[in-house]
Amino acid sequence: MPKHPLLVLSLAVSCSLATYTHFAGNGTADSYRIEAIGEAETPLPSPLSEKSAERSPDLEANDFANLADTLYIGTVKKSSPAYSVLQPLFVEWGASDPHAAMAYLQNAPQGIQRFSKDVLRGWAQSGDLAGARAWIDTHIGATLSTPFYLALVDGLNDVDRPEQALELAQSTIPKNQPPLAKQAMQGWASQDLQAASRWIEEHEADLPQALQESVLSGYARAWAKKAPQAAATWAKSLPQGSVREEALYAAFDQWIQKDATAAGYWIFSQKKDPAIEQVLSETVPQIAHVDPEAAFEFIENDEANQEDPYRLRGHLIMALDNVMRKTPAEATPWIKRVEAQTLAAANDGLTDVGYEVPQTAYVEMVNRWAAEDEAAAFAYLDNAPQIDEAARDAIERSALDRLQTDDPEKAAYYLFKRWQDSDQASAVAFAGTLSPQHLDTSVSNFKEHYQSIAEAWGETEPEKAGFYVERQEFLTPEETAEVLVSLQPVES
Repeated sequence: MPKHPLLVLSLAVSCSLATYTHFAGNGTADSYRIEAIGEAETPLPSPLSEKSAERSPDLEANDFANLADTLYIGTVKKSSPAYSVLQPLFVEWGASDPHAAMAYLQNAPQGIQRFSKDVLRGWAQSGDLAGARAWIDTHIGATLSTPFYLALVDGLNDVDRPEQALELAQSTIPKNQPPLAKQAMQGWASQDLQAASRWIEEHEADLPQALQESVLSGYARAWAKKAPQAAATWAKSLPQGSVREEALYAAFDQWIQKDATAAGYWIFSQKKDPAIEQVLSETVPQIAHVDPEAAFEFIENDEANQEDPYRLRGHLIMALDNVMRKTPAEATPWIKRVEAQTLAAANDGLTDVGYEVPQTAYVEMVNRWAAEDEAAAFAYLDNAPQIDEAARDAIERSALDRLQTDDPEKAAYYLFKRWQDSDQASAVAFAGTLSPQHLDTSVSNFKEHYQSIAEAWGETEPEKAGFYVERQEFLTPEETAEVLVSLQPVES
């Protein structure tokens, strides 16, 4: 018997699932109503296939059950290895024998909640959409049906049937139509932007406004994954209205996930209009580091924030956290501003309490700062009462440890500098172990610091200080003599 039967079985399941043939769209590129930007032409997509997806010979029903029994022990967490094997197993089972798969899940821990959507995804791939819809209507009901219908949309997109997915979206109850249409279009546009664009051109006028918003939002989000600035520019070019706002938000939100800094520079350079302001209202804390002045000014004057003090407080804190993490050198004035504003709101009874930046946030900020500019970060630490001595020492040690690898000469300099006032004997003794080969003496006034420390030590223990000065090698003989002279007691 194998030493690790579960691992062996998992590999066997993975191998059986690997034979599943996955059909996807074969076109890319181009754009919707944006010939000026126009990307390279691609061949027109082949007509949508009406046949079922080809797949490997089906496993017997009991084979699926046996495999599931081995892995499905107790509540399976999504992050577990068992889940990563069971999920595609139930998709495959749903395509082969969905009723048996659903019957199995009825008695499994969290079965219907955990894996029934995967069965439905496979069910849609098999071509039996009517049977899958009947199961949802019978076992789930209209109120909770949205995520289950979304699984059908994903299954149809898996086998290159996006138009059928859009037809499904339009045939469901009104509350399901927008999210289903958005998902269907996003999946299609991710695979074939050109074909999705043609469908929008042909059908947009016939869609109600809610579906227009959803379809263009899905299209913009898919496009933004490939060319975010082009997608945002296209969305901004649409006529004023909610459709434009939804499409612009979708493109910009996707852009932020890909490159928040570039997205921030773009939107802060745009002329303000209702769509731009609506996007900023939702996303400005995520791009505050690009232009803190503009970001905090917008947050403070945003109508939505003025109507909701807790929203204002939340956006101020999120924006400040963004600035502290991404541009720590610029954070100090905004820390004071946000703490003062939130305290004033609490004193006026608008919110419960003010906000004080926790020490952990300060430590993270200075650590990041020290990685970019250790001199400025160390200077900040010298006047940072919010950070206690232990945390301050940990920050400096972390920076020095990093410098030991990246720039050992500079690390030696900063380590030496820290001893100037705290431990003069250690500083001079440390310098005595150095030589010109071990230390670049052109590093900022290292010698001056050494001389001042030696002289300060010489006021209390001149003989010991002189002993170490005589044995160091990085000062020239003339400089060494000068320091030794300074260590001699002054005769009255």
